[in-house]
Amino acid sequence: MPENEEESITEDATKLHLEEEPAPRSWDELGAYTKTSTTISTAGVIAKDITSAFAEASSALRVGQLVKDDWFTLFESVAALEIMDPKMDSGFLKPGERLDEDYDVTSALLPEEVVGIIDQLICHEMAWHMGHPLSQTLFTSLHLDNLLWPSPKALGDAQFGGGTLKGRGGVGGPLHTVLRAYCLALIKCCGYVYSRIQGENYYEEEDFVSNLFNRELLDGIQLVEFLSLLDEAQSILERCHMTISKSVREALDLRLECRRAFLLVLSFGLQIAPQPSDHHHLNRLAEISPKLTQSAELGKPVKAAFSAKIQRRLASTVPPRPIVDIKFQDAVDHFTRLCQDGRELMQILHCYGSNNIMTFAWTFISRKPQPSIFLRAVLQHLLFGSELVLGQTSIQSLLYDDIGDLIGPCNALLDLDAAQSGISVPNRIQISRRMNSFTQKFRTPFSDIHRTFCQNRSRIRRIMCHSILDWDSLQVEAEELDAELRGFTLERPLVDASISTESVYSYPLSSWAYHQKLQQMTLVVQLGFELEIYQADELAGMYWYLQNIIQNHRAHLERIRVFLLADLRSAKKDIEKLRVAESLSYLNYHRLRLTATQSFADALTCIYAKDVKFHTILKRWRLVPVPDRPYSSDLLRYELRMKPFLPVSLPEPIPFANFEELSTQPNESIKSLLNTATEAVTRSRKDFDLLSKMDSKTTRSEGCRDGWIKNIKDTQRACIAASIALSTMRKANDAGTKTKLQVQIDMGAGKGYHDWWVVPKVSMAS
Repeated sequence: MPENEEESITEDATKLHLEEEPAPRSWDELGAYTKTSTTISTAGVIAKDITSAFAEASSALRVGQLVKDDWFTLFESVAALEIMDPKMDSGFLKPGERLDEDYDVTSALLPEEVVGIIDQLICHEMAWHMGHPLSQTLFTSLHLDNLLWPSPKALGDAQFGGGTLKGRGGVGGPLHTVLRAYCLALIKCCGYVYSRIQGENYYEEEDFVSNLFNRELLDGIQLVEFLSLLDEAQSILERCHMTISKSVREALDLRLECRRAFLLVLSFGLQIAPQPSDHHHLNRLAEISPKLTQSAELGKPVKAAFSAKIQRRLASTVPPRPIVDIKFQDAVDHFTRLCQDGRELMQILHCYGSNNIMTFAWTFISRKPQPSIFLRAVLQHLLFGSELVLGQTSIQSLLYDDIGDLIGPCNALLDLDAAQSGISVPNRIQISRRMNSFTQKFRTPFSDIHRTFCQNRSRIRRIMCHSILDWDSLQVEAEELDAELRGFTLERPLVDASISTESVYSYPLSSWAYHQKLQQMTLVVQLGFELEIYQADELAGMYWYLQNIIQNHRAHLERIRVFLLADLRSAKKDIEKLRVAESLSYLNYHRLRLTATQSFADALTCIYAKDVKFHTILKRWRLVPVPDRPYSSDLLRYELRMKPFLPVSLPEPIPFANFEELSTQPNESIKSLLNTATEAVTRSRKDFDLLSKMDSKTTRSEGCRDGWIKNIKDTQRACIAASIALSTMRKANDAGTKTKLQVQIDMGAGKGYHDWWVVPKVSMAS
């Protein structure tokens, strides 16, 4: 470039300046603005005004429509984010604003202000337990930030302002000691929670945000040091009876005692087998936590002690986010629930056997609201934190126990000592080898079922949709192994007209695998109702498919029952007869449960099938709202809902034409459908009533009896609601006043008597 041209560009660049005038608010103003704005005009740069062309081209786009260039990658789009935008730029400062807060953590505090700060810390701690990140909760505290940065290696290093305190009348020093002890114990509690959750399976940002922003939660410092700090703080409060009022002093002491008990409970949560003292601390927490609200009014909030500006030091690349503020009452309620759920969780130590543990896990995880991610992580830890489940039983023993409950514990495959003497020693060795191979193959999928129950509801269904296919393959492998083992057990075929006209073998391992797969298929469909996956006009089809799965499951259990009865007749010892009888009792419980569930599903199929059938003829009924679906069809929706089940070999997939006919029942009259539904609901109520009267040993509900009974009672209430709806519908049908019916369909968790049973509310229009 010639020297004179370079000098010209430099001279023009120095003359450029920004005019202080308001920014244009429209395309017309923008065009006028650019015409009057300073432009670069040199021999080396040719500027072209594209404002009008750009405005004309963009006006052809619809609202929400985007134009994307294939070369404009995610990197360029992130780099194009506007700097100096307060919503995107964490370092943006308003005129006169400072980078850091002016609040001095070493300044003197009133006793009421210490209570207020502690209560706000409790709110932020519970918000973190609810799933919010630390950057929006606890790490917004200037006191915690001052203690954690730079990273302290010992408790003596964690001081407010490096140990310099500005006391006022001798009160500031002791109160800061109390606040420091509470803050450090709080950080240690968070460290325990973080360690337990990180050690188990969880889903980032669904249940928990694990980012610590390069802070350490005092993991290397022993528990006893924090307990000593709390003891010292309580001793200081006792000596300050002349300077601090009794009510405020008791409020501070209550919070320190609560923190101490919570710290001990969390430390025991890291153990495989909790100690008896753990129950004492949980009971103590349950007594203390409600009292926190009684003294909350004594606290004086210190808003300046919390700031979102700390996020600038935590993560400079993340847009600023507001502080999560929850009410103190909500925080105490969540904390109380956490303690109560923890007490219930300890009851799992009284469970025995695989099915009892599984029933407990499902009942516990189904509590409303769902237990926190920390307690679900503790449940995983208790089950799989070591080689022994609950510190007592191996996975292999748990697997054999589960199989024995279904096919009989005296089966030759499970108990060679109790098997018939006709099995030779070489055959026993071969059976043992193959069963060891079976255990290695099935122990992980089997334990994954228990572990899946420790996740959130949406994730449980998602995991099981994939697990069904795995168990379908495992069932085929188990069937091949059954045929191979039959050559060593010398099993004789059985002839029973109730299951087949030909002689059949028991296939014990594949029967158990098929039972597990059917249970998961049933659960996937039922969770679909709870999670509001199905639309109102799809309820008839999904309830029909539910009862179809259960019908196959009942037939399968009936087949197993035939072989158990044969084992009972052939048993010679009383102990063998007793053990087989226990398996028969458990099997009969399953059969009754499935019968009751199938009857209720059949009733709801009839109710919604009637509505679906007549919706096209009598649109003014509006019983089942059908949304506009311009890009959908019944076949596509069927394939979508059946996606987890279509690849499964057994039970065989239902063709769409058969599914549509069986779920809508077009050949049945309205009166016939109503009568069928009424009879099915009545049978279901009676069966569920019988279920509720069965003992906890038979139903494998020991340790969770109250929660198990509540689930049965909620289902019975749903049956009663269905009976009332059917009664109204029958009266309207008999009187010919169908058009005056009003129907309300509420789907989802907490909207009905039971989340799995969507019962319509039917009434006559006024």
